[in-house]
Amino acid sequence: MAPYNKYLYIAFVAMGLYFLVSKEPSWDSISFLGIALAFDPFDQDQPWGQRPVWQRGILLVHLMVVLGLVGMMLFASFG
Repeated sequence: MAPYNKYLYIAFVAMGLYFLVSKEPSWDSISFLGIALAFDPFDQDQPWGQRPVWQRGILLVHLMVVLGLVGMMLFASFG
């Protein structure tokens, strides 16, 4: 695991949350939160099935939040 993954993950999540809170949800906040998932803060050498449940839960909830925001933005643009 690269030693900087945790810091990049935290930085991208923080920027995404900043854009999400400072104004209404935008593609900027979604992109920062989505890119944060690329920097898995946990041990990447460990297979998905062998990771603790709490690590998988954090990453899955993070993914669901990003997909939910994408759905909201698409619904708002077509609705």
